[in-house]
Amino acid sequence: MVKTWKQNNISVNQQQLHVTRAGSPGLPALVLVHGFSDNGLCWRATALDLEERYDVIMPDARGHGHSVRIARGETIDMVNDLHEVIQRLGVEAPIIAGHSMGGLVAAGYGARYPNNTRALILEDPAWWTPAPDHPEPRGLSEGSVMDAWIHQLQAQPLDDVIADSRVEHPTWSEDVLQHWCEGKQQLDAMFFTAHDAIWDQDWQDQVRQIRCPTLLVTADVELNGIVTPAMVQQAIELNPLIREAHIAGASHHIRFDHYAQYMAAVTQFLNSL
Repeated sequence: MVKTWKQNNISVNQQQLHVTRAGSPGLPALVLVHGFSDNGLCWRATALDLEERYDVIMPDARGHGHSVRIARGETIDMVNDLHEVIQRLGVEAPIIAGHSMGGLVAAGYGARYPNNTRALILEDPAWWTPAPDHPEPRGLSEGSVMDAWIHQLQAQPLDDVIADSRVEHPTWSEDVLQHWCEGKQQLDAMFFTAHDAIWDQDWQDQVRQIRCPTLLVTADVELNGIVTPAMVQQAIELNPLIREAHIAGASHHIRFDHYAQYMAAVTQFLNSL
């Protein structure tokens, strides 16, 4: 945390969602939506680079970071949570950037609230399409491989998780490793039992409903990128407001792998608005 940044809890339906805010109110608003098992501070480097130009808002999703925990089997609505945070902060027509799950939520926000979205930046959004023989598209159910992975990480001391991740991701900064690993240990395991209808929606329906300039930042599919070239082509055909920035050599964690290239694409897009 940077000393000048502010951390607050926002009440949403009498439950608390944690928000970190950089920059200054009055500047154009930029909301950064993290991915599954991350937290708002996983956007720290981006916020540091953009806080002089934007009112940067980094919420912790429900069940993540320091936000409210989740009851077993609870029905949640991450797009509504994001909308409530934006409304309670008095922000109008923000730019919304999201990674992975956060990209899915950001696109969902742009589709549901087109009149309150200035622009979208989608970093390899979780636009998964279920195969006919695998109706669960996200792999986030209780007892899944991802569930077991999180439990394994939460059973270890944080320093050990960071050390192991440093070996697995040798190009990641220490700042990224710290917050990414903290996010894994902060995750509420009940998130795996929750249901959000956004996972059941076709990403194509989101794309059709977006009414603002949108930057789709993509990774190499061979390195576990989710959005394929065919999906990019289809997205642009469905909505000419979408443009792509492909970061060669990047995995699903695009900005962690190649931060300079990611920020160059994002800055160029922001300057075009």
